[in-house]
Amino acid sequence: MAVRPTLVFLIVVVVGTTACHPSASQTEGAAAETRTAATSVPVSTAPSSEWLKPVTAKVYLSKARELAKAWHADADLYDVSTSYALPDGTANPKTESSGYQTAWEYRFCSKQANKVLMVDVTEKGIQTSEDYPPVPPAALKFLSDDFVDSDRVMQAGRAAGWKLDAYISMELSCFDFAKPAWDIVSASTHNFVDGVSGKVI
Repeated sequence: MAVRPTLVFLIVVVVGTTACHPSASQTEGAAAETRTAATSVPVSTAPSSEWLKPVTAKVYLSKARELAKAWHADADLYDVSTSYALPDGTANPKTESSGYQTAWEYRFCSKQANKVLMVDVTEKGIQTSEDYPPVPPAALKFLSDDFVDSDRVMQAGRAAGWKLDAYISMELSCFDFAKPAWDIVSASTHNFVDGVSGKVI
């Protein structure tokens, strides 16, 4: 796969965190060459047909963590999301008339740097950028890698009788509960699934 790095510029933001779970890098991610610097956002990867395949939330998690750690050593995951999930729990970054879409987005925060890094899986490859926190800093909580993957979440939904229409919004965080939970929204349903047990809440 040919890789053509492009530089992503920094945007200074202020953010703090509180830990909910210790991090652990356990899952497999797709290989992609990147070039990083200790004080800058990692360089993005070039487009490839590989990026167009529908994948679950965990497929690129290992790669996203790798980029985040290269960005700042203390960076940790607090949110995983997509607005384009299919009923089987996968998402793909296909291009639409409005532009390319993100299959999965991983949000990391660095307590030392007081910054948030977004790692997006898109048709253009893995794109990285910095942003402001979506909630007050004290509400941010870290996620370990042993969460229930998005396909298992949808299996639980189907077993519960959900009517799942594409596209489905899925977000994993500790925002709504004391422990990790998936928030799933489609045209006809809004439900939560425990991020560790995989049971409908």
